[in-house]
Amino acid sequence: ARIVVMQDNSLVAQKPNLALRDPSGKIWEDSSGLHWVDPASQEVWDYNVQISKEIIDLGFDELNFDYVRFPSDGTLQEIGYPFWSGTTPKHEIMKQFFAYLTTKLKEYNPQIVLSADLFAYNFLTGMKYDSVIGQHVEDAALYFDVVAPMIYPSHYLPLNFGFENPAEHPYEVVRGTLEQGRDKILKVRGRAVIRPWLQAFDMGAVYNKEMIDLER
Repeated sequence: ARIVVMQDNSLVAQKPNLALRDPSGKIWEDSSGLHWVDPASQEVWDYNVQISKEIIDLGFDELNFDYVRFPSDGTLQEIGYPFWSGTTPKHEIMKQFFAYLTTKLKEYNPQIVLSADLFAYNFLTGMKYDSVIGQHVEDAALYFDVVAPMIYPSHYLPLNFGFENPAEHPYEVVRGTLEQGRDKILKVRGRAVIRPWLQAFDMGAVYNKEMIDLER
């Protein structure tokens, strides 16, 4: 079961006090017109724990958490956070959430598998994008059973891995990303369960069967 966490139009509609705001006081929207809740809110954490428990009770054997992060696009400089003070680093907020969420759910059902979707860029050595969204690969690896980077070669920048158009080189991009991410995770955990999301859509290049096979 996939659970979208911090980007949540439904929760914002029910609890507008949890929503990110723009300078005028209106509910902030990202570049897709979607609403976000404050990742530092304890109420947001408890809400997602409760939803997760209900899903476990329905019989699912794995919960896959997506959007476990701060916003990444839109007018980020205009966001007002009702709970986050701005002084605690974003990755520390997310690490606290990872610990809280997984501890509560493992106590509820020790057998449940918990996975987290991460920006694949954070797997790369020397990348600082985690300061924008608050995702540290090493932190997620401490608490989740599975780390799932979204490795879409079309989303990489020119000259990543030395290619003008990384989308045309799926094998090298996927392998290189996984190798760098594995090294990061193994520094904090004795084993690394990495299950990547792979590109199966046309962007940057035509992804036919041969191109998709190269990702594997």
